[in-house]
Amino acid sequence: MSDTILDFNATADDLVKHYFELGYSYKEISASLSTVHNVQLSIRQINRILRRFGLYRRHNHASPESILLGVADEIKGSGSSIGYRSMHQRLRAKGLTVDRESVQIAIKELDPNGVLQRSIHRFNRRRYISKGPNHIWHVDGYDKLKPFGLAIHGCIDGYSRKIIWLEVGSSNNNPKIIGSFFLDAIKKHKLVPRCVRADRGSENVAIGGLQRFFRRFHDDGLANDLSFRYGPSTRNQRIESWWSILRKSCTSWWINFFKDLCDETVFDPSIWYHVQFLRFCFMSIVQTELDQTKNLWNNHYIRKTRNAESPPGRPNVLYFTPLLSGGEDCKLPLNNLDLLVAEQMVEEPIFLGCCPEILEFSTLVMQEYDIDIPKDFMQAKDLLLLLLREINQI
Repeated sequence: MSDTILDFNATADDLVKHYFELGYSYKEISASLSTVHNVQLSIRQINRILRRFGLYRRHNHASPESILLGVADEIKGSGSSIGYRSMHQRLRAKGLTVDRESVQIAIKELDPNGVLQRSIHRFNRRRYISKGPNHIWHVDGYDKLKPFGLAIHGCIDGYSRKIIWLEVGSSNNNPKIIGSFFLDAIKKHKLVPRCVRADRGSENVAIGGLQRFFRRFHDDGLANDLSFRYGPSTRNQRIESWWSILRKSCTSWWINFFKDLCDETVFDPSIWYHVQFLRFCFMSIVQTELDQTKNLWNNHYIRKTRNAESPPGRPNVLYFTPLLSGGEDCKLPLNNLDLLVAEQMVEEPIFLGCCPEILEFSTLVMQEYDIDIPKDFMQAKDLLLLLLREINQI
């Protein structure tokens, strides 16, 4: 059910262990195995498998030293902007068996200023109603990193709050590229949503055309033209409100990091090749972090709120097994012939957002200095400095 395991050819034991490490309850593990992997296991069988692995909820916790080291490693980067619940998820995803209380204590010890800044109250939002997963998808672009040449686009399911896609590219203005995100999502999930909502930006034209094309012969209340709805951001609150979560958990740190590059006169966003080189060095790293943020969100537990129409639970569980929460899967079948036509209407994103000349130059420099693809932000910064130095010598 994690996006990294949907096509994972694993044994039942491995799947049980995987979902346990994500923090799923025994009931959620059983439902996920049955629905997503067509594996039937009772609660007793799941319990027996976990005991064989020596896995217990309240035993074998990581040492305080390893917890402190794990938290310290995370807050060096974008982890400095997240709370203890998200940090708990990140550490569990790294294989540490740790409870929230220990993580909370570690964060207070290592990052007291960050804890203080996050201790604010949230405002109440209006009620939101959705019948079930795939009833309505909300799509939108996120432009906070756009001044540095990186544009993010995302989609969230209204009922489950599952992030359907979260992609970084060179621009949010090409409707054919944005349409490819939508097409990739429906091919992956093998369905068509009942309705898609977006703002009136021109970048959403392709998604609107594709959605109406797929729904042109249906006869339900949201068919044809009604299957894609334009509206102001206040009516697209599912994705709009999630951007604040993305900023806290990920992009706030990147915004400050890129601003520091500008202040150090390392990077000038007004120079076109500076932007191209930054994309080459950082785009894959930012995408990796977006994928991690998406997967952690889709597997975290959303607590109960006063809005009864938004059930508590894990987005992935709510999406794939809606009967557990009283929902109804509203997906529609995907016609393969329509899919072949739709593929001619979209355009794949440019690799790393670079023009061919910059891509070739950067590759040659890396080969000359025997440098591998950057794996973290420090390696990416060193490569950016090298590329700028080399091109300035030409």
